[in-house]
Amino acid sequence: MGVYDENSLNGLSVQELIDIGYEARKLKDHGRALELFNLALQKNPKHTNLSVEVARSLVDKGDVDSGHRILKSLEHLNQLPIYALIGRIARLKGNREIALRYYSLALDLKPDHPTLPAEIATELRVLERLDEAEDILLSLLERLPSSPHALNGLAQIARIRDDREKALNYYKTLEAIDPSHPNVHIDIAIELRELERFEEASQSLACSRSPNQGAIFHQKGLIANAQENDDLAIEFFKAGIERQCEHPACYQALIAKFFQLGRLDEVRKVLDAALEISPNHVAFRRFEYRYMRAIGKVDKAIELVQALNKAEPKNLDVVYDYAEYLIFLGQFEKALQLIDSYQDSPHKDKLLFLKSKLLMAQFEVDDAAQFVDEAILINPKNIQYQQLRLSLHIMRGNIERAWDDLNGLKVKFRNKGWNNKRLKSIGGFPAQVLREIKLNPYANKRLADLKAISLDDGLHFVAQIAKDEPNHLGLALHLLTLMAQAKKLNQGYKVVAKNMMRKIPISIIQFWDNKVVPLGIEEIMQSWRNLNPSSRYQLFDDQSAQQFIQTHHLPDILRAFRMANHPAMRSDLFRLAYLYEFGGIYADADDLCINPIDQFIGGGIDLILVQEPTGSIGNNFLAASPKHPFIKFALSCVVQNILNRAGGVWFASGPGALTISFCQMYIHFIERGQVPPGIVITESHSLHQYVTPHLPMNYKTLISGWNSTLGRASRIYR
Repeated sequence: MGVYDENSLNGLSVQELIDIGYEARKLKDHGRALELFNLALQKNPKHTNLSVEVARSLVDKGDVDSGHRILKSLEHLNQLPIYALIGRIARLKGNREIALRYYSLALDLKPDHPTLPAEIATELRVLERLDEAEDILLSLLERLPSSPHALNGLAQIARIRDDREKALNYYKTLEAIDPSHPNVHIDIAIELRELERFEEASQSLACSRSPNQGAIFHQKGLIANAQENDDLAIEFFKAGIERQCEHPACYQALIAKFFQLGRLDEVRKVLDAALEISPNHVAFRRFEYRYMRAIGKVDKAIELVQALNKAEPKNLDVVYDYAEYLIFLGQFEKALQLIDSYQDSPHKDKLLFLKSKLLMAQFEVDDAAQFVDEAILINPKNIQYQQLRLSLHIMRGNIERAWDDLNGLKVKFRNKGWNNKRLKSIGGFPAQVLREIKLNPYANKRLADLKAISLDDGLHFVAQIAKDEPNHLGLALHLLTLMAQAKKLNQGYKVVAKNMMRKIPISIIQFWDNKVVPLGIEEIMQSWRNLNPSSRYQLFDDQSAQQFIQTHHLPDILRAFRMANHPAMRSDLFRLAYLYEFGGIYADADDLCINPIDQFIGGGIDLILVQEPTGSIGNNFLAASPKHPFIKFALSCVVQNILNRAGGVWFASGPGALTISFCQMYIHFIERGQVPPGIVITESHSLHQYVTPHLPMNYKTLISGWNSTLGRASRIYR
């Protein structure tokens, strides 16, 4: 394109201006194209096509509203380019139904158009009307067997349906027709990666005509990530950024990887660089919200997600972030209002899933199960939905149904080519819990017979079954879920006077197995000292914890401590040993204190436990008076579990052990719908006003993380 000054441009004809405008558009110089088309329109104001080109250039330049106003003034002309461009604008604004209508109007004017059917299919696909989209694309392919638009659209539908082989075949057909297609080698690599054919995926990327583009390194990184080669994945993502610094996918993948590894300092560095390039990029701003949440900055996280929701009101990912955080904080009514305000969204399954999580957080598990069932009917391939349903089955006492669902999932995904390693992880943490629950047909049948009775009667009868099966984790979880439903677990707060003397010492203890505490962990621990300056604070390691047990407890407890090979198990045992002897407050090393903890510890209370969203009693935060009988009983149960090598960390010494211990010790109270005086089991969201638990830290991905791949594969016992 030549260089023209204003006088030269004024001397050009309308057609010459149009031709130069098209050249500028090809070069993506949208401002220049707009200037040229505007000048041509000034010379010929009645040239309708020029008005359309001006509108198109405005849209290309980012001024969507101005372009839309021009097109709406021309809509009465009933022309294909006008309808098609209005459809594009509606798509950009997220109005998929409107986009579908205008693309359909455009196609009515030219039924044999080569690309409009694919545009219509795109809208139908986004609206989750996959069968209609597929029919349109198959008709297009029948009419134009070499249509790249039809092949690409059909491949994307197959991808959504998780039919990776079918998607791969469509992309390979597209490659055979047009080997120079800009993205076909990447798309083939994606399908091969999902099929775990990693070498072939890498070979496909090597065939790309642009081997140094950021997208290629992004896919190489994802292949390395799928093979659990973290260092190589990070290297590829960084290389993609170096070669194409404005490529958002590499930034997103690198940030996500650092989040997964708990390397929050690295998250902050990459996020700052990404935001400097694209300050309004939604994915980057969502990561910033996640970062603020991860470091316990509650107010800042809320501020960010609210601003995002206001700026992107149609973005359901943002809505999910916002609603999920409100649920975490216990702001249930506000979360429900937010979810209900999006009922017209085409993505019904996401809203149903959110509503199920909201109800589950309030232990309304029957209603929660109905909503997640509806979500799964709409989107049966979503693993998160399936895992939530597994948790709800367990909480409701439907152990056999949970096993049936888990086995069905394994069959389904084995047929899709998943290997045994991926199949083992299919049910997530709920499946790990389920494996700890021994199938007991007698107990399960008795549970099934109780479905039609009232909540109070259910408590009584489930407690009767639990007396016969005291070690059945499924019964214990179901019992505590029923107690939470009946609002019976935090009655202790109602029976003590506000001015009663505090029985629980505001003395804070924490544990880290090594004397040298990693910097990130040390910063979290410092939050307890900073916000509770008048409290006694003690940090124990393996050596000092062992000395404490040797000094204050019987030899069996010391033997169990030495027998526990995993640091998490030793920590589980030690916290009970200390709290029994001296009382106080225990907090895990990854729990950040965000408000003074004495405000959470009421007077007259002997024991505070926290019920996790899945019904179990957590052990990441415990508060007890000295010599409390439950702490003594729980300690003895954990010691016996370790000495008998009874199960994994969660079951033998963690929340599973505390859950069973509580139900065993207080079953006579529970069957009457009561909790002993002075004991409070509070909901997790109540604690979240003071503590942000389970921060994503690097050690959790290593062998020291009890639920990491390496941690689960390591020897638990010595």
